[in-house]
Amino acid sequence: MHALHEASPRYMAENFADFMAVVRDCRKPALFGTFTCNPQWKEIQDALLPHQTPNDRPDLITRVFNMKLKMLIKMIKKDNVFGYCLEFVMTIDFQKRGFPHAH
Repeated sequence: MHALHEASPRYMAENFADFMAVVRDCRKPALFGTFTCNPQWKEIQDALLPHQTPNDRPDLITRVFNMKLKMLIKMIKKDNVFGYCLEFVMTIDFQKRGFPHAH
């Protein structure tokens, strides 16, 4: 299989087709959520140097977001906080302000 450039039309079409296959096999999603990065999180604020803003540190924003997202995914898939998880599909994109969020 050839590697596809992320965000290319072909890549997006392939991902959409994969998601539709999950829906066909496992029914419609029972839960839809959005997880958004908060630049006021303590981990981010504590790591900023004086006179820095979160926009100055996209590396820090992404690292903290991924750490918290992994914890959320574990809660959903392993800890079953919303009940048994049959399938899990997620996409991550960036808001206009540049902060990541996941659906």
